[in-house]
Amino acid sequence: MPRPIAARVAPPPEVAPAPRKRYRSTYQTIVLTADDPVQLILPDSDLRVIAYVVTLDNDIVLSNNFGDAQSALNVKSGTPFPIGCLVPAKGTGGASFPFPVIDSARVYAGVTTTATNSRVAITAVYRSE
Repeated sequence: MPRPIAARVAPPPEVAPAPRKRYRSTYQTIVLTADDPVQLILPDSDLRVIAYVVTLDNDIVLSNNFGDAQSALNVKSGTPFPIGCLVPAKGTGGASFPFPVIDSARVYAGVTTTATNSRVAITAVYRSE
């Protein structure tokens, strides 16, 4: 017959809670014009988690480099043939919608028309150090 073995049950060691993740957000609206048709809207940042770009007036083009954002192919009569990512100003039903950007590299916005100004709203979320 087996003999019982004395055992003592100890509570698990205390583990410190993980530090709470902290975030900060930035909010800006820029205006692209015929005199200033390309602007840096998001600088390089390894801390950026996500950004949302909303174009309010006209379609815009997003690119990771200034040269592509200012390409003449982005501004043509009729439908532009963009170099970069074309972000439409109006979606189904005529409403503007946020375009998510999950990228730590810089992002430039360029115009698709110089006939009128193009307002662009940018919200970015960053990890706090």
